[in-house]
Amino acid sequence: MRHLLAQYLIVATLSMLAGCAAAPPSRFYILSHVEADASAQPAGRAVAIGVGPVELPMYLDRPQIAVRSGAHELLYSETHRWAEALQDNVTDVLAENLAILVPTDNVAVFPWGRSTTIDYQAVAEVSRFDADASGNVVLSVNWKLYRERSREVVAQKKTAFTEPVGGTGYTEIVAAQSRALAALSREIAGAIRAAESR
Repeated sequence: MRHLLAQYLIVATLSMLAGCAAAPPSRFYILSHVEADASAQPAGRAVAIGVGPVELPMYLDRPQIAVRSGAHELLYSETHRWAEALQDNVTDVLAENLAILVPTDNVAVFPWGRSTTIDYQAVAEVSRFDADASGNVVLSVNWKLYRERSREVVAQKKTAFTEPVGGTGYTEIVAAQSRALAALSREIAGAIRAAESR
């Protein structure tokens, strides 16, 4: 009996090890910022921008990349993951994009210190940011731009950006998400420029 039990344990252990060896390695992804435009002119002066808070829905608060397989179903990949918390990545890339698009060297990410001087604060509430079954990435967001000193809302918009994935891999999905975030960044940068020209 002991001999049979020992054989079973050996077979089970070998099977487990074989299963682990056969599992595909995880791949990690990160959003990218827009390319710098050497011809971009500053918005009249050295504008100071605060970015955040940027809020994402709870279904995106996990390392696995979410893809919709239908109207009511989400799939999470165990082997295709975000390299950092998606909320942090979105906030950082939005800040980088605004620094490039406005352009300005004075961008802070929420929460910033008391001594930090801000002219405009951009906040965003994302309700959707994923790829759908038809091959598009959708970014749905409600954003506001405040004039920091007066807390006046100088611009606000509820909008959605759709970007075709153009492929079947997760690299293409993340690239499309980066383009959608760039489109949001351009909209906010335009609002900052318009406020500065008034």
